[in-house]
Amino acid sequence: MNGFEGFRDSPEAPFYRAGARSAEATWAEATTRLERILRSAVTDAQYRAGAITPERICTWHRAIFRTTFERDAGRVRADHEPVDFPVPVQSGDEMRDLLIHGTLGHSAIMHELRFACEAFNATANALHEYERTVETAEGVEPAATLYTAILKIHPFVDGNLRAAYVALTVGLASLGLPAVDFRSVLDRHDECMGRAIRNDLQQTIDPLVRLIVELMS
Repeated sequence: MNGFEGFRDSPEAPFYRAGARSAEATWAEATTRLERILRSAVTDAQYRAGAITPERICTWHRAIFRTTFERDAGRVRADHEPVDFPVPVQSGDEMRDLLIHGTLGHSAIMHELRFACEAFNATANALHEYERTVETAEGVEPAATLYTAILKIHPFVDGNLRAAYVALTVGLASLGLPAVDFRSVLDRHDECMGRAIRNDLQQTIDPLVRLIVELMS
């Protein structure tokens, strides 16, 4: 099961500057655990064993990062812990990083996260209602929307991408769709995410949906 094993994670995060082991060593361990979590979570999803909830997302995050950054694994950011994260946006003919300020407090994070999970679960249940095979694009869109929402909410101090990727993969599996591997298209992924996360009239999730459908084919 492949995911973001080669993704550009955050070696400058505070827990490294505070004296944790090297980024290479700690993220390598997290990669191994990511694969194990994906196998287990996907198996559960294929049997529709439980809806996606904020609590499950926190459990996945904790399981992946329990030795990478022990204090923050599975812990949703507190009110005094805003984060900044770059989002690629189109500027003329070039892409540039726009710094997004994640300023939601703990209660707001949990509220937004629960809303995103419930929206996905409601759509998934509706798609399963008549026990028919879910068409690829109609299944990808709600899973991609949840994935985008988690990254935009940025509930954790770090490791949000991998937690969101587990949720995406579980969401797809619960609808009978395969996992996708973004490693060969990271630049396109970043560009699609930039379009999906932004808050202006150019915001759209369509490029991300198209990319996921393309990877499935």
